[in-house]
Amino acid sequence: DTAKPRKAEHPKAQLKYNCAGALTIIIDLSKKSANDPQQRQRMLIQKQQQTNQRFDTLKQQLNDIELLLESQRRFGNEDFLDTATEALSDANEMVQACKALDNSDITYPVNKYTLHFNKRGDDSPI
Repeated sequence: DTAKPRKAEHPKAQLKYNCAGALTIIIDLSKKSANDPQQRQRMLIQKQQQTNQRFDTLKQQLNDIELLLESQRRFGNEDFLDTATEALSDANEMVQACKALDNSDITYPVNKYTLHFNKRGDDSPI
């Protein structure tokens, strides 16, 4: 049976042959792949660093708010208190909702990764 070149459908495929009924694909590994695992890892690390930086920025903003509150306490300014309370009301709402969720007895279904992970013999999730 002679191998006949077929149309390349795979982006990295150079040659495709149908040999004895089996499809054989020759892939050029030197070509850049859209799913480069190292690039994906770098992107995940970069995204995690950006997330950590956002957390640090938010923490700094909270520290600045705390310093502002302490500096304004001595003046006893009711207008400042009203404005600050209104400005922080959405954040307070979020905190209350998170506390309520943490204190609830709702059980969430275990995801497939956790089920697979626990099959190793370790029944306690990390």
